[in-house]
This record gives sequence, C-alpha cells and structure tokens, in this order.
Amino acid sequence: MRSLSFTNKCKDSTYIDESLSVCSNADGSDKSRLLVIGKSANPRCFKGFKHDLYCDYRNNKKSWMTSLVFHDWLRNFEKKMRIANRHVLMLVDNAPSHIMSENEEGQVGLTNMKVHFLPPNTTSHLQPMDAGVINNFKQHYGRYQRQHLVDAIDENREPKLELSDAIRFSKMAWDEVKPETIKNCFKHTGIIPDNWFDPATTSFSSTATSTTYPRNIFKQIAEHFNIDRAVLITPEEFDHVNDNLEPTEVLTDDEIVDLVTTIHDEDTEEPDAPEEVSTVPSALEARSALEQVTRYRESNRNTNEEDITAISKLRIHLNELVISVAEQKEITDFFHPVGVL
Repeated sequence: MRSLSFTNKCKDSTYIDESLSVCSNADGSDKSRLLVIGKSANPRCFKGFKHDLYCDYRNNKKSWMTSLVFHDWLRNFEKKMRIANRHVLMLVDNAPSHIMSENEEGQVGLTNMKVHFLPPNTTSHLQPMDAGVINNFKQHYGRYQRQHLVDAIDENREPKLELSDAIRFSKMAWDEVKPETIKNCFKHTGIIPDNWFDPATTSFSSTATSTTYPRNIFKQIAEHFNIDRAVLITPEEFDHVNDNLEPTEVLTDDEIVDLVTTIHDEDTEEPDAPEEVSTVPSALEARSALEQVTRYRESNRNTNEEDITAISKLRIHLNELVISVAEQKEITDFFHPVGVL
C-alpha cells in the first residue's frame, strides 16, 4: 500500500486537493479499490455522482491520510481477506499515519494479514509502488487531465476540473496500470525471490509502461491561454509535478483535535458558492447516446465480439429502465368516450 497526493487546478484559480492510496498484490492480478481522501464529505459535484462506484472515499480538513483513515481501511481489507480465506503480508511505507504498534494491530483485528513497515528512507528502493507503479498511474491520469482541458477548449466551455472528474480519471488510470507493470516493479525492488515469476515474462523498464504524449495538446493549451512556449514544462515534468506533495504530516495535539472534530462535524458540505444545477440524462437520452456508441464501434475495424457483447448488455439494461419509467396506462386509456371517434 502506498499513499500519494494530487493538486488539480480547477475553477476560479482554486485547487482540488486529494490524497489517494494504491494497493496491489505482487503479480498485479488483484488491484484493490482506490482509497481517495478529500476535504469535504459532501462536495457539490457529488450530487448525482455515485463515488462508491469508483473508489472508497473519506474526508478530513487536510485531505490527508491519517491513522484513523488507515485503521478503517485496514479493517475493511482484513474483512475481505477473511471472507476470501486468504492470508496476506501487507508492505507499507513508514509514514507517520501508517505506523501502528502490535497492540493497535490487535485492536484493528488483524487475523488474516500481517502489516510490515519498510525501514526509514528506503521507500524509493523497496516500495514496489514507488518503483514505477505510481509513475505509470500518473502518466495515465495526466493524459486524462490534459484531454479534459483540451475538450473544454474545443467545446468553448469553462475548463474546470471537479473532484468527481478527478475520481473518474483516477479509476480509469488505475485500471490502465497493467499487471505486468506491477509484477515488474515488485521484481525490480528485489523483495521477491528471483524464481518467483517466470523470467521469460518479466523485464523491467524504469518508466514501466510508457505513455504516448501528444505534444499538440500542450501547444493547444499554450495558445489558448497565451502562455509563452519558453516557460512550458515538458510532458515528463508534468507527470512529476506532484512528486513532492506529502499525503500525511506529523501533527500537533491541537491539529489532531481539530482534525477529529472536523471529521465528526455533520455540516461538511462545501459552503458559499451558488449551487450549480447538473442535468442528469434520462434513461431515454442515455439509450439514444448508446446507439451512437454502438454505430461507432460497429464501424471500427478494431471492434471485437467482446466489445459488442458489453454494449449489448448495457443496451438491454437501458431498455429495461426506459420501460420501467414509462407512464403506466390505465385500461380506460384504450377506450374512447361515447360519441368520440
């Protein structure tokens, strides 16, 4: 498990701060759901957005990983391991919010997992997520973030980024991290025996799975915002812009009290700014949009039967929704009043 922080530029020159944690087994066959930590329990952008479809979401005043959040995540992970009858060793960096005593492990109720903390100042060498997995994740995330901005420019709308967008991008980016990348990074750290994986399928690249950067996107952004090309960062620098952000920090007693009281404050919805009405598409509109997707995929030579099967299942579901929300007719609707044809 490894925590990291993001700062996303958004509307009105403000920033969306979020921390998230990634976790996977050694061969990449079981990637855990992302844990995302934001500042507000009920951001305005969550209206009509089901964040639990994408991640586990927690909040606190600093959007940091805390011992309370970490222990809660461990309890849920432990429960999943007990249900699956699995026993696992969890490798965790020794951030202040992660450290826990043997007594605390007992309080959390760890029976099917053992938490092992990496030695200080060794994270970049021994933590598999830091050996290329997080970098690969950031490459994919950055691509979605840049495309979101360019799409806004093309459509002549405000190029804002909501927390809901960041969560969607994070989920897609994590899904795009391939098992081979995770396996290679575990292998590279040396914490896995040489004969653990098949050598024929394991090779390491410092950039893990490379991502193609369309440089015209940076050019288009620079032209739209009148940015001097000389001061633009490179795509590689963009991927590492958040590297020095810490997802946790050693807190004073007063800060801990303030953080805990904020967590239990029921009125945690974002204040002030006027509520923006987001139009939720109807089932009929969603079905019409899917028809466009269907025709597009049918005309694409790279489309296979599995793609069409997935679209067909969604189409069946939308058809059922359209029928279920249709107005039920009364039996009298099928008869005309006397004297009226």
